Amino acid sequence: AREGGMAGEPPPSSGEAAPPRSRPSDRRAAGPIRLRLAVDDVGDWDVVVGGPLLLGQVGAGCADVGLHAAVAAEHAWLRPTASFHGGEGWDLAPAAGAEVCVNGEAIREARPLLDRAVIELGGGTTFEVRRPDPASASLALVPARDDVLGGAGGLLVWFPGPGGRLRLGADRGALLGLPGAESEVVLEADADGLVLIHAAPDAEPVEHRFQLPLRVPAELRLSLRGPEAAATSICFLPPTERVGASG
Repeated sequence: AREGGMAGEPPPSSGEAAPPRSRPSDRRAAGPIRLRLAVDDVGDWDVVVGGPLLLGQVGAGCADVGLHAAVAAEHAWLRPTASFHGGEGWDLAPAAGAEVCVNGEAIREARPLLDRAVIELGGGTTFEVRRPDPASASLALVPARDDVLGGAGGLLVWFPGPGGRLRLGADRGALLGLPGAESEVVLEADADGLVLIHAAPDAEPVEHRFQLPLRVPAELRLSLRGPEAAATSICFLPPTERVGASG
């Protein structure tokens, strides 16, 4: 038997009971929502909303996020958590038999992910955790190698609901930093949809809504660097598409 339950199930966090047993196909049906996000001068990101989320080798076809790297088919779990003392956030736990290190220390059970932590999977695949805003439970995983995510610059791990609200802007607390931005974009997502709010100086906030899962690309062009600067393109795309891809 696997640690934490059947194949395809995440292990429980430390001190928690194992989740109810279910077929892997059931977990996939209710699993995280995937999309891609591309922002001028910020980059191209893989995005997942909600969890638990399985990381593994891309060729195996069983992971929520496939990695172009020498890792196991089922290597590590990312799981949203909430507690009275720790608040909302994400835990990382190894799948059965997989090697996972956080800040150079091998882990055998779930470990909370904090800002600037370094994750190593399988002895050679490294990510840095970015969670600059303690008020937001969302985080980004930035790989040391550009090819690990198939061309994306990082993995945006979005905590669903108000607790995972994230910001695009120039200040240090913005998960998606945009140098020179004079106004801010706030984003929130859950299983029902994605909300983007643009708060320009001396203007009422403008709200844009998108249904999830995303079926077709959607683009906004917003004036984030002032009226004299070129508008910033923010593109939301289905997970299989890249910016500039045909079809």
